[in-house]
Amino acid sequence: MLTQKTPKDATMKICMLVNKYPNSPDEAIVSGETKNPFYLSQALKGAGHDVTVITHNTDKAVRDFNGVKIYDIGEGLLRSIVWTMTRNLREVRRFLELASEETFDIIHAHIFSSVAGLAYLRKVGRIKTPIISTAHGTSIPEFYANLEGVSLYNTLARINEWMQKHVDRFSWLHSDKVISVSEYQIREMIDIYKLPEEKVVVISNGVDTSFYKPDANAGNNVRGRHGLGDKKVVLFVGRLVRKKGVQYLIDAAPLILKEVPNTVFLIIGGTDQFAKYDSELQKRIESSRLGEEFVIVKDVSEKDMPGYYNAADVCVFPSINYESFPTVIFEAMACGKPIVATNRWGIPEQIGYEDTLVPEKNSSALAKQTIEILREEQLAEMLSKRNRQTADKFDWRKIAKKHEDLYNSLRL
Repeated sequence: MLTQKTPKDATMKICMLVNKYPNSPDEAIVSGETKNPFYLSQALKGAGHDVTVITHNTDKAVRDFNGVKIYDIGEGLLRSIVWTMTRNLREVRRFLELASEETFDIIHAHIFSSVAGLAYLRKVGRIKTPIISTAHGTSIPEFYANLEGVSLYNTLARINEWMQKHVDRFSWLHSDKVISVSEYQIREMIDIYKLPEEKVVVISNGVDTSFYKPDANAGNNVRGRHGLGDKKVVLFVGRLVRKKGVQYLIDAAPLILKEVPNTVFLIIGGTDQFAKYDSELQKRIESSRLGEEFVIVKDVSEKDMPGYYNAADVCVFPSINYESFPTVIFEAMACGKPIVATNRWGIPEQIGYEDTLVPEKNSSALAKQTIEILREEQLAEMLSKRNRQTADKFDWRKIAKKHEDLYNSLRL
């Protein structure tokens, strides 16, 4: 559990607006946009703060998760920009209800468009609470990373994304501060969204190193569950979408198996509303005649995820087109695993070195680096130790403290 105490006189009342919030560790937490606010809220609660969350879980309810108060307000109506705006109206209505009963020190929005309605309330004098937004990636490059080809759907999607860009920019401009999760992402926010540089501050996402940690027994349990035995395990974790690059791992598999025959590829995939690429991946696996070498597991519960990382000999994250600061890389590092990943965007900043990073869309380079780690035990051990040490810098207790400092700098 995340436990870190703060002097009583520093206690704050924090209201977070998030996309989704889990009901229990038995759920799969597919997206970093869900996982990171969850762990941050738990760390802030562990530090002694009063944390309230407004979230868009489908089942409307009021509940508690380890002392964090959660208000599920349901989804938006229709689709695209209308969906976004109706969600925003629900957020505003619920916040006003809560604000009539208690005074918040900080509003922290983890949804790009949430600030629009709150900014209007502040402009007309209904609220005075400081507003902070966190950009968990930037939606424009994220959006284009998954598009391929020309179609009516893609054309309509581009129009919607253009409108969404302006809603996001309005929200960020009317926030007191905007948190970027990486130095790399700051340039995007300034260049694409034309934000003033002084408005943006870097605070990385993090990882709970007391939960994600080396655990040989948990890894062996996963190996036994899936019949992996003493095989070399190459692990991929992520949403099954085009930009995560699993297709390049599939293409690299024959090269890896040629040099390290006793290898299996374990794919942990999410099935959120945007992850509909898995059928194409399955066809690719079948056409390569490697069906027996690939084990695909979907919707693994959060409580079981450390076991899957610990079952791996190497973790591979071959993202293409765009990536910010992948949460899965933090988790793999915290479990002390060697990592092969793409050498672009925020990833080099996140890992802290480029020794095992490879060019995007390059299956041969991906295979070569993976083979080297699988073959050289000393190299794997060195990378494991280095990655675990790096993960300690991003422990959620330390990241939560940076949020506390920012909150306190803005408190009225």
